[in-house]
Amino acid sequence: MSFKSSLGILVAEPCAQIRCIIQKILTENGYKNITFVADVPSALDELHKHQTDLALLDFDLATADTYLLIDEVVLDKRLYRLPLVLMGNNSPIGQIDEAMRLGAREYINKPFTPYLLMVRLEKIILGPPKKIVRRTAKAGTPEAAEGTAEQLPANEAVTAQQDMATRLFLDGHQLLKGRQYEKAIKKFAAAARVNMLFPEAYKGLAEVFRAMGMLDRSSQFLAKASETYAWLGNDEEAAKVFEVSRKMDPAAPNPYKTVGDHLAGQKQNPERLRAYERAVALAPKDSSARVALSRAYADAGQKDKATATLRPMMGKGDIPADMQHLIVGLHRDDPDPSRVIRFMSDSVGGGDGVEKRRAKRVPLAEYAARMPRLDDSFAVVDASQVGISFKHNGQEFKIGEKVVLDLLTLDGVKLKKLKGVVRRVSPRLVGCEILGLTGKQAEVFKNIVPQE
Repeated sequence: MSFKSSLGILVAEPCAQIRCIIQKILTENGYKNITFVADVPSALDELHKHQTDLALLDFDLATADTYLLIDEVVLDKRLYRLPLVLMGNNSPIGQIDEAMRLGAREYINKPFTPYLLMVRLEKIILGPPKKIVRRTAKAGTPEAAEGTAEQLPANEAVTAQQDMATRLFLDGHQLLKGRQYEKAIKKFAAAARVNMLFPEAYKGLAEVFRAMGMLDRSSQFLAKASETYAWLGNDEEAAKVFEVSRKMDPAAPNPYKTVGDHLAGQKQNPERLRAYERAVALAPKDSSARVALSRAYADAGQKDKATATLRPMMGKGDIPADMQHLIVGLHRDDPDPSRVIRFMSDSVGGGDGVEKRRAKRVPLAEYAARMPRLDDSFAVVDASQVGISFKHNGQEFKIGEKVVLDLLTLDGVKLKKLKGVVRRVSPRLVGCEILGLTGKQAEVFKNIVPQE
Protein backbone atom coordinates (compact mmCIF):
# COMPACT_ATOMS: atom_id res chain seq x y z
CA MET A 1 0.00 0.00 0.00
CA SER A 2 1.36 3.44 -0.93
CA PHE A 3 2.05 6.17 1.59
CA LYS A 4 -0.82 8.36 0.45
CA SER A 5 -3.39 5.59 0.34
CA SER A 6 -2.46 4.48 3.87
CA LEU A 7 -2.42 7.94 5.44
CA GLY A 8 -5.32 8.30 7.88
CA ILE A 9 -7.36 11.47 7.29
CA LEU A 10 -10.35 12.48 9.40
CA VAL A 11 -12.84 14.90 7.85
CA ALA A 12 -15.34 16.45 10.27
CA GLU A 13 -17.88 18.33 8.15
CA PRO A 14 -21.64 18.65 8.80
CA CYS A 15 -22.55 19.39 5.15
CA ALA A 16 -22.97 16.22 3.08
CA GLN A 17 -22.31 18.05 -0.20
CA ILE A 18 -18.99 19.42 1.05
CA ARG A 19 -18.03 15.97 2.32
CA CYS A 20 -18.59 14.58 -1.18
CA ILE A 21 -16.46 17.33 -2.73
CA ILE A 22 -13.61 16.72 -0.29
CA GLN A 23 -13.77 12.97 -0.85
CA LYS A 24 -13.52 13.47 -4.61
CA ILE A 25 -10.53 15.81 -4.26
CA LEU A 26 -8.64 13.56 -1.87
CA THR A 27 -9.26 10.29 -3.71
CA GLU A 28 -8.26 11.80 -7.05
CA ASN A 29 -4.96 12.77 -5.46
CA GLY A 30 -4.24 9.30 -4.09
CA TYR A 31 -5.63 9.55 -0.54
CA LYS A 32 -7.93 6.61 0.15
CA ASN A 33 -7.97 6.10 3.94
CA ILE A 34 -10.52 8.82 4.74
CA THR A 35 -13.10 8.82 7.52
CA PHE A 36 -16.02 11.25 7.45
CA VAL A 37 -18.02 12.43 10.46
CA ALA A 38 -20.65 15.14 10.83
CA ASP A 39 -20.47 16.20 14.49
CA VAL A 40 -18.11 16.71 17.43
CA PRO A 41 -18.91 13.49 19.39
CA SER A 42 -18.30 11.37 16.29
CA ALA A 43 -15.03 13.20 15.63
CA LEU A 44 -13.83 12.62 19.19
CA ASP A 45 -14.81 8.98 19.05
CA GLU A 46 -12.89 8.48 15.81
CA LEU A 47 -9.80 10.31 17.09
CA HIS A 48 -9.57 8.17 20.20
CA LYS A 49 -10.31 4.84 18.52
CA HIS A 50 -8.28 4.91 15.32
CA GLN A 51 -4.97 6.14 13.97
CA THR A 52 -5.36 9.57 12.39
CA ASP A 53 -2.50 11.37 10.63
CA LEU A 54 -4.32 14.59 9.72
CA ALA A 55 -7.68 16.09 10.66
CA LEU A 56 -9.66 18.37 8.35
CA LEU A 57 -12.26 20.04 10.58
CA ASP A 58 -15.20 22.35 9.98
CA PHE A 59 -14.40 25.59 11.78
CA ASP A 60 -17.69 25.78 13.67
CA LEU A 61 -17.29 22.20 14.92
CA ALA A 62 -13.66 22.82 15.95
CA THR A 63 -14.46 26.00 17.88
CA ALA A 64 -17.76 24.94 19.48
CA ASP A 65 -17.95 24.83 23.29
CA THR A 66 -14.86 27.01 23.76
CA TYR A 67 -12.68 25.14 21.24
CA LEU A 68 -13.47 21.75 22.81
CA LEU A 69 -12.44 19.69 19.79
CA ILE A 70 -9.10 21.49 19.47
CA ASP A 71 -8.49 21.04 23.20
CA GLU A 72 -9.25 17.32 23.00
CA VAL A 73 -6.45 16.97 20.46
CA VAL A 74 -3.71 19.32 21.65
CA LEU A 75 -4.06 18.42 25.34
CA ASP A 76 -3.97 14.67 24.65
CA LYS A 77 -0.60 12.97 25.19
CA ARG A 78 -1.14 10.77 22.14
CA LEU A 79 -2.80 13.22 19.77
CA TYR A 80 -1.10 16.58 20.43
CA ARG A 81 1.12 16.35 17.34
CA LEU A 82 -1.84 15.76 15.01
CA PRO A 83 -2.05 18.48 12.31
CA LEU A 84 -5.42 20.25 12.44
CA VAL A 85 -6.65 22.02 9.31
CA LEU A 86 -9.77 24.13 9.79
CA MET A 87 -12.31 24.92 7.07
CA GLY A 88 -14.55 27.94 7.59
CA ASN A 89 -16.95 30.16 5.69
CA ASN A 90 -15.71 33.72 6.26
CA SER A 91 -15.09 32.96 9.92
CA PRO A 92 -14.23 35.95 12.15
CA ILE A 93 -10.55 36.84 11.96
CA GLY A 94 -10.28 37.01 15.75
CA GLN A 95 -11.58 33.46 16.15
CA ILE A 96 -9.27 32.21 13.41
CA ASP A 97 -6.27 33.77 15.12
CA GLU A 98 -7.32 32.26 18.44
CA ALA A 99 -7.74 28.81 16.91
CA MET A 100 -4.27 29.06 15.37
CA ARG A 101 -2.78 30.12 18.72
CA LEU A 102 -4.49 27.18 20.39
CA GLY A 103 -2.92 24.64 18.05
CA ALA A 104 -4.60 24.59 14.64
CA ARG A 105 -2.03 24.27 11.87
CA GLU A 106 -3.94 25.88 8.98
CA TYR A 107 -7.20 27.62 8.03
CA ILE A 108 -8.88 27.36 4.62
CA ASN A 109 -11.86 29.47 3.64
CA LYS A 110 -14.83 27.82 1.95
CA PRO A 111 -15.30 27.54 -0.93
CA PHE A 112 -11.79 26.45 -1.89
CA THR A 113 -10.33 25.09 -5.09
CA PRO A 114 -9.07 21.49 -5.24
CA TYR A 115 -5.58 22.81 -6.03
CA LEU A 116 -5.48 25.11 -2.99
CA LEU A 117 -6.72 22.37 -0.67
CA MET A 118 -4.04 19.97 -1.89
CA VAL A 119 -1.28 22.59 -1.67
CA ARG A 120 -2.23 23.23 1.94
CA LEU A 121 -2.48 19.57 2.88
CA GLU A 122 0.65 18.36 1.11
CA LYS A 123 2.70 21.24 2.48
CA ILE A 124 1.73 20.00 5.95
CA ILE A 125 2.00 16.30 5.18
CA LEU A 126 5.21 16.31 3.13
CA GLY A 127 6.83 19.55 4.24
CA PRO A 128 9.68 19.79 6.73
CA PRO A 129 8.81 19.11 10.40
CA LYS A 130 7.76 22.23 12.32
CA LYS A 131 7.94 23.46 15.87
CA ILE A 132 4.73 23.37 17.89
CA VAL A 133 3.78 24.61 21.33
CA ARG A 134 2.69 21.80 23.60
CA ARG A 135 -0.17 23.24 25.65
CA THR A 136 -1.25 22.24 29.13
CA ALA A 137 -4.13 24.66 29.82
CA LYS A 138 -7.63 24.62 28.36
CA ALA A 139 -8.98 27.23 25.97
CA GLY A 140 -10.60 30.17 27.70
CA THR A 141 -7.97 30.35 30.46
CA PRO A 142 -5.19 32.99 30.61
CA GLU A 143 -2.54 30.30 30.06
CA ALA A 144 -4.36 28.67 27.13
CA ALA A 145 -1.81 29.52 24.43
CA GLU A 146 1.23 28.97 26.63
CA GLY A 147 3.32 25.83 26.70
CA THR A 148 6.62 24.25 25.78
CA ALA A 149 8.02 24.64 22.27
CA GLU A 150 8.78 21.28 20.71
CA GLN A 151 10.40 20.38 17.40
CA LEU A 152 8.40 17.67 15.69
CA PRO A 153 10.48 14.63 14.74
CA ALA A 154 10.91 13.57 11.14
CA ASN A 155 8.32 11.08 9.97
CA GLU A 156 9.91 7.96 8.46
CA ALA A 157 7.02 7.42 6.05
CA VAL A 158 7.26 11.02 4.86
CA THR A 159 11.01 10.71 4.40
CA ALA A 160 10.48 7.54 2.37
CA GLN A 161 7.89 9.34 0.22
CA GLN A 162 10.30 12.19 -0.43
CA ASP A 163 13.05 9.72 -1.28
CA MET A 164 10.73 8.01 -3.74
CA ALA A 165 10.05 11.32 -5.50
CA THR A 166 13.80 11.97 -5.69
CA ARG A 167 14.50 8.51 -7.14
CA LEU A 168 11.81 8.97 -9.79
CA PHE A 169 13.29 12.35 -10.68
CA LEU A 170 16.83 10.92 -10.98
CA ASP A 171 15.54 8.07 -13.15
CA GLY A 172 13.81 10.61 -15.36
CA HIS A 173 17.00 12.64 -15.61
CA GLN A 174 18.95 9.58 -16.81
CA LEU A 175 16.29 8.84 -19.40
CA LEU A 176 16.44 12.46 -20.53
CA LYS A 177 20.20 12.22 -21.00
CA GLY A 178 19.61 9.11 -23.10
CA ARG A 179 16.99 11.01 -25.16
CA GLN A 180 14.25 8.63 -24.11
CA TYR A 181 11.84 11.48 -23.84
CA GLU A 182 8.52 9.67 -23.47
CA LYS A 183 9.83 7.50 -20.64
CA ALA A 184 11.44 10.53 -18.99
CA ILE A 185 8.09 12.35 -19.05
CA LYS A 186 6.43 9.43 -17.26
CA LYS A 187 9.11 9.40 -14.54
CA PHE A 188 8.96 13.15 -13.92
CA ALA A 189 5.15 13.09 -13.90
CA ALA A 190 5.22 10.21 -11.40
CA ALA A 191 7.54 12.23 -9.15
CA ALA A 192 5.06 15.12 -9.23
CA ARG A 193 2.21 12.76 -8.30
CA VAL A 194 4.18 11.44 -5.34
CA ASN A 195 4.75 15.01 -4.15
CA MET A 196 2.94 17.86 -5.90
CA LEU A 197 5.25 20.35 -4.15
CA PHE A 198 8.40 18.90 -5.76
CA PRO A 199 9.60 21.68 -8.13
CA GLU A 200 12.44 19.58 -9.56
CA ALA A 201 9.83 17.31 -11.18
CA TYR A 202 8.36 20.26 -13.09
CA LYS A 203 11.83 21.48 -14.05
CA GLY A 204 12.53 18.01 -15.40
CA LEU A 205 9.37 18.09 -17.50
CA ALA A 206 10.36 21.51 -18.79
CA GLU A 207 13.75 20.14 -19.85
CA VAL A 208 12.18 17.22 -21.69
CA PHE A 209 9.80 19.42 -23.67
CA ARG A 210 12.59 21.88 -24.44
CA ALA A 211 14.70 19.05 -25.81
CA MET A 212 11.70 17.99 -27.92
CA GLY A 213 11.40 21.51 -29.30
CA MET A 214 8.04 22.10 -27.58
CA LEU A 215 8.93 25.46 -26.06
CA ASP A 216 5.37 26.39 -25.07
CA ARG A 217 5.03 23.26 -22.91
CA SER A 218 8.52 23.78 -21.54
CA SER A 219 7.67 27.32 -20.49
CA GLN A 220 4.45 26.12 -18.82
CA PHE A 221 6.30 23.64 -16.64
CA LEU A 222 8.99 26.17 -15.78
CA ALA A 223 6.23 28.49 -14.61
CA LYS A 224 4.81 25.62 -12.54
CA ALA A 225 8.22 25.01 -10.97
CA SER A 226 8.59 28.70 -10.16
CA GLU A 227 5.12 28.79 -8.62
CA THR A 228 5.92 25.73 -6.50
CA TYR A 229 9.08 27.40 -5.17
CA ALA A 230 6.91 30.40 -4.30
CA TRP A 231 4.46 28.20 -2.34
CA LEU A 232 7.42 26.73 -0.47
CA GLY A 233 8.80 30.18 0.36
CA ASN A 234 12.01 29.64 -1.62
CA ASP A 235 12.16 33.17 -3.06
CA GLU A 236 15.61 32.84 -4.60
CA GLU A 237 14.81 29.76 -6.67
CA ALA A 238 11.38 31.12 -7.60
CA ALA A 239 13.04 34.25 -9.02
CA LYS A 240 15.69 32.25 -10.89
CA VAL A 241 13.24 29.93 -12.60
CA PHE A 242 10.89 32.81 -13.38
CA GLU A 243 13.67 34.67 -15.19
CA VAL A 244 14.42 31.60 -17.29
CA SER A 245 10.76 31.06 -18.14
CA ARG A 246 10.35 34.73 -19.05
CA LYS A 247 13.24 34.52 -21.50
CA MET A 248 11.40 31.71 -23.23
CA ASP A 249 8.03 33.44 -22.99
CA PRO A 250 7.84 37.16 -22.10
CA ALA A 251 4.24 36.58 -21.00
CA ALA A 252 5.19 33.85 -18.50
CA PRO A 253 3.03 34.20 -15.36
CA ASN A 254 4.52 35.84 -12.30
CA PRO A 255 4.70 33.00 -9.72
CA TYR A 256 3.83 35.17 -6.74
CA LYS A 257 0.94 36.79 -8.58
CA THR A 258 -0.38 33.26 -9.23
CA VAL A 259 -0.02 32.34 -5.55
CA GLY A 260 -1.71 35.56 -4.48
CA ASP A 261 -4.59 34.96 -6.87
CA HIS A 262 -5.13 31.49 -5.38
CA LEU A 263 -5.34 33.14 -1.95
CA ALA A 264 -7.67 35.95 -3.05
CA GLY A 265 -10.76 34.28 -1.60
CA GLN A 266 -9.01 33.21 1.57
CA LYS A 267 -8.63 34.79 4.98
CA GLN A 268 -4.82 34.70 5.04
CA ASN A 269 -4.47 38.36 4.11
CA PRO A 270 -0.85 38.68 5.38
CA GLU A 271 0.17 35.74 3.20
CA ARG A 272 -1.72 37.17 0.25
CA LEU A 273 -0.08 40.56 0.77
CA ARG A 274 3.35 38.99 0.93
CA ALA A 275 2.71 37.10 -2.31
CA TYR A 276 1.66 40.23 -4.19
CA GLU A 277 4.51 42.25 -2.67
CA ARG A 278 6.95 39.64 -3.93
CA ALA A 279 5.20 39.70 -7.31
CA VAL A 280 5.77 43.44 -7.67
CA ALA A 281 9.37 43.15 -6.44
CA LEU A 282 9.98 40.43 -9.01
CA ALA A 283 8.43 42.36 -11.90
CA PRO A 284 7.97 46.07 -11.03
CA LYS A 285 6.49 46.84 -14.46
CA ASP A 286 3.81 44.15 -14.19
CA SER A 287 0.65 46.27 -13.99
CA SER A 288 -1.57 43.31 -13.10
CA ALA A 289 0.61 42.56 -10.06
CA ARG A 290 0.48 46.20 -8.95
CA VAL A 291 -3.29 46.32 -9.27
CA ALA A 292 -3.62 43.06 -7.31
CA LEU A 293 -1.31 44.34 -4.55
CA SER A 294 -3.19 47.63 -4.38
CA ARG A 295 -6.49 45.74 -3.99
CA ALA A 296 -4.98 43.61 -1.23
CA TYR A 297 -3.75 46.72 0.60
CA ALA A 298 -7.18 48.32 0.22
CA ASP A 299 -8.85 45.17 1.59
CA ALA A 300 -6.49 45.35 4.57
CA GLY A 301 -7.46 49.00 5.18
CA GLN A 302 -4.03 50.32 4.12
CA LYS A 303 -5.24 53.00 1.72
CA ASP A 304 -1.95 54.95 1.63
CA LYS A 305 -0.05 51.85 0.51
CA ALA A 306 -2.77 51.02 -1.98
CA THR A 307 -2.42 54.47 -3.51
CA ALA A 308 1.39 54.44 -3.52
CA THR A 309 1.40 51.08 -5.28
CA LEU A 310 -0.61 52.53 -8.18
CA ARG A 311 1.46 55.71 -8.49
CA PRO A 312 3.96 54.33 -11.08
CA MET A 313 1.00 53.37 -13.30
CA MET A 314 -0.45 56.87 -13.53
CA GLY A 315 -0.89 58.06 -17.08
CA LYS A 316 -0.65 54.59 -18.58
CA GLY A 317 -4.34 53.71 -18.61
CA ASP A 318 -3.91 50.44 -16.70
CA ILE A 319 -5.81 51.36 -13.53
CA PRO A 320 -9.30 49.78 -13.43
CA ALA A 321 -12.21 52.18 -13.14
CA ASP A 322 -13.25 50.83 -9.74
CA MET A 323 -9.83 51.77 -8.33
CA GLN A 324 -9.73 55.36 -9.58
CA HIS A 325 -10.76 56.60 -6.15
CA LEU A 326 -7.45 55.44 -4.70
CA ILE A 327 -5.48 58.01 -6.66
CA VAL A 328 -7.94 60.90 -6.32
CA GLY A 329 -5.81 62.47 -3.58
CA LEU A 330 -2.56 62.60 -5.53
CA HIS A 331 -1.52 66.21 -6.06
CA ARG A 332 -0.65 67.98 -9.27
CA ASP A 333 2.60 69.15 -7.78
CA ASP A 334 3.85 65.58 -8.07
CA PRO A 335 7.57 65.67 -9.02
CA ASP A 336 6.79 63.55 -12.07
CA PRO A 337 4.55 65.66 -14.36
CA SER A 338 3.78 62.66 -16.57
CA ARG A 339 1.64 61.06 -13.88
CA VAL A 340 -1.82 61.99 -15.12
CA ILE A 341 -4.85 59.74 -15.14
CA ARG A 342 -7.18 60.05 -18.12
CA PHE A 343 -10.58 58.64 -17.25
CA MET A 344 -12.23 57.70 -20.55
CA SER A 345 -15.81 56.76 -21.37
CA ASP A 346 -17.96 56.52 -24.47
CA SER A 347 -20.75 58.88 -23.48
CA VAL A 348 -22.10 61.14 -20.80
CA GLY A 349 -25.44 61.34 -19.09
CA GLY A 350 -25.23 58.57 -16.48
CA GLY A 351 -26.49 60.63 -13.55
CA ASP A 352 -29.47 60.12 -11.30
CA GLY A 353 -32.79 62.01 -11.14
CA VAL A 354 -32.53 65.64 -12.21
CA GLU A 355 -28.94 65.18 -13.38
CA LYS A 356 -29.93 62.41 -15.75
CA ARG A 357 -32.90 64.32 -17.17
CA ARG A 358 -30.70 67.33 -17.78
CA ALA A 359 -27.94 65.31 -19.40
CA LYS A 360 -27.27 65.64 -23.08
CA ARG A 361 -25.56 62.53 -24.42
CA VAL A 362 -22.50 63.64 -26.35
CA PRO A 363 -19.05 62.06 -26.73
CA LEU A 364 -16.89 62.52 -23.68
CA ALA A 365 -14.20 63.98 -25.91
CA GLU A 366 -16.36 67.12 -25.98
CA TYR A 367 -16.40 67.40 -22.19
CA ALA A 368 -13.56 67.12 -19.70
CA ALA A 369 -13.32 68.59 -16.23
CA ARG A 370 -10.34 68.31 -13.96
CA MET A 371 -10.52 69.66 -10.44
CA PRO A 372 -7.66 71.70 -8.92
CA ARG A 373 -4.75 69.94 -7.20
CA LEU A 374 -5.92 66.53 -8.39
CA ASP A 375 -4.37 64.25 -10.98
CA ASP A 376 -7.69 62.68 -11.95
CA SER A 377 -9.51 63.64 -15.09
CA PHE A 378 -13.17 63.26 -14.19
CA ALA A 379 -15.75 61.86 -16.56
CA VAL A 380 -18.40 64.50 -17.14
CA VAL A 381 -21.83 63.00 -16.64
CA ASP A 382 -24.16 65.99 -16.78
CA ALA A 383 -24.43 69.28 -18.60
CA SER A 384 -27.18 71.75 -17.80
CA GLN A 385 -27.97 75.46 -17.55
CA VAL A 386 -26.24 75.72 -14.18
CA GLY A 387 -23.03 74.20 -15.48
CA ILE A 388 -21.46 70.74 -15.41
CA SER A 389 -21.33 67.72 -13.14
CA PHE A 390 -18.65 65.14 -12.63
CA LYS A 391 -18.05 61.96 -10.65
CA HIS A 392 -16.31 62.93 -7.45
CA ASN A 393 -14.82 59.48 -6.61
CA GLY A 394 -15.20 59.97 -2.88
CA GLN A 395 -13.79 63.51 -2.73
CA GLU A 396 -15.85 65.71 -0.38
CA PHE A 397 -17.53 68.90 -1.64
CA LYS A 398 -19.95 71.32 0.05
CA ILE A 399 -22.76 73.39 -1.40
CA GLY A 400 -21.44 76.88 -2.15
CA GLU A 401 -17.81 75.77 -2.23
CA LYS A 402 -15.81 77.63 -4.89
CA VAL A 403 -13.73 75.56 -7.31
CA VAL A 404 -11.59 76.13 -10.36
CA LEU A 405 -12.02 73.93 -13.43
CA ASP A 406 -8.62 73.39 -15.01
CA LEU A 407 -10.11 72.50 -18.37
CA LEU A 408 -13.56 72.38 -19.93
CA THR A 409 -13.88 71.64 -23.64
CA LEU A 410 -17.06 72.62 -25.44
CA ASP A 411 -17.50 71.73 -29.09
CA GLY A 412 -13.77 72.04 -29.71
CA VAL A 413 -13.38 75.27 -27.71
CA LYS A 414 -11.15 74.80 -24.69
CA LEU A 415 -12.08 76.85 -21.65
CA LYS A 416 -9.28 76.91 -19.08
CA LYS A 417 -9.16 77.94 -15.44
CA LEU A 418 -12.89 78.59 -15.22
CA LYS A 419 -14.26 79.45 -11.83
CA GLY A 420 -17.29 77.69 -10.53
CA VAL A 421 -19.36 77.16 -7.42
CA VAL A 422 -20.83 73.88 -6.18
CA ARG A 423 -24.63 73.99 -6.45
CA ARG A 424 -25.60 70.37 -5.85
CA VAL A 425 -23.96 67.28 -4.40
CA SER A 426 -25.32 63.76 -4.77
CA PRO A 427 -23.75 60.45 -3.72
CA ARG A 428 -22.32 60.11 -7.22
CA LEU A 429 -22.20 63.57 -8.78
CA VAL A 430 -21.10 67.11 -8.04
CA GLY A 431 -22.81 69.90 -10.05
CA CYS A 432 -21.03 73.22 -10.56
CA GLU A 433 -22.32 76.54 -11.83
CA ILE A 434 -19.84 78.18 -14.20
CA LEU A 435 -18.89 81.74 -13.27
CA GLY A 436 -17.37 84.59 -15.26
CA LEU A 437 -17.93 83.33 -18.79
CA THR A 438 -17.02 85.75 -21.55
CA GLY A 439 -19.62 86.57 -24.19
CA LYS A 440 -18.08 84.09 -26.64
CA GLN A 441 -17.80 81.40 -24.02
CA ALA A 442 -21.39 81.94 -22.94
CA GLU A 443 -22.57 81.64 -26.56
CA VAL A 444 -20.66 78.38 -27.01
CA PHE A 445 -22.03 77.09 -23.71
CA LYS A 446 -25.59 78.08 -24.72
CA ASN A 447 -25.32 76.17 -28.00
CA ILE A 448 -23.93 73.02 -26.39
CA VAL A 449 -25.85 72.81 -23.15
CA PRO A 450 -29.63 72.24 -22.99
CA GLN A 451 -31.49 75.29 -21.76
CA GLU A 452 -34.34 74.97 -19.26
